[in-house]
Amino acid sequence: MPSEKPGKSIASVKVLKQTVRVFFDEERLDLSHDAYTNHYLYVGKTLSDKEYAELKDASETCTYEKYARNLLSKGLYTRKQVVDRLYARQAKRWMVESIVARLESEGLIDDRAFMEERLEYGHARNEGFHHIREDLIQKGINPELVAAVVLDEETEAQKALVWLPRLLKQYGAKSSQARKHGIYDWYLRHGFDGVTIARVINEVEDLDGALEMENLRRDLASAKRKYASKYRGRQLKDRLYKYLAQRGYNYSKIATALGACEHEMD
Repeated sequence: MPSEKPGKSIASVKVLKQTVRVFFDEERLDLSHDAYTNHYLYVGKTLSDKEYAELKDASETCTYEKYARNLLSKGLYTRKQVVDRLYARQAKRWMVESIVARLESEGLIDDRAFMEERLEYGHARNEGFHHIREDLIQKGINPELVAAVVLDEETEAQKALVWLPRLLKQYGAKSSQARKHGIYDWYLRHGFDGVTIARVINEVEDLDGALEMENLRRDLASAKRKYASKYRGRQLKDRLYKYLAQRGYNYSKIATALGACEHEMD
């Protein structure tokens, strides 16, 4: 009695727009059109175990590539981002390299284009230049490519000033010194450089005068309510002076404010 022919036989083939489906008795493999052509497949062909294993690898690669193409259809991704996502799905190294090379050759992965779009998006959102650069490097853009981008000081200053009204409101209740420190730290955390921040701080100083005295009088009134029941005269004045100094107010302005209400402390 003749032995059964080893391997798996192709039962049917269905050619679709993006893939080719190859059916066996109990299994279906989805292939790219190139993989289908390269393996010379047809109905009735029997594959050896080695040929079938290669076809399964090709089908698995097709699935990963379909995922990557779907990802890129929704927006730009860097080479590193695509590679990381494929590895996260357990793709083998040779599969990842093959897929990424093909997508790069088609222009679907383009780190330079990604960088240009990220810069444009960041400027539109008034993000600090250094924050944008750090984000680009984190997403896998070559640091040398990022380093070639030059900071435009005027553009950076304009972006920083957009945030100033919000920051003055956020830190407006603080003393002049504390307000400047708060604003400086905020800009630094959000990727603005020291030169740009210094220009903004100059703007803050121009707005400080009346606001500083208003906040000082408010904090002085609060401190008097806190300490007046325990201290009188010189002791009260020393307590108020220390309290206001710790909040960052200028010594001469504290003296002026305390002198104006000295009769209330006796």
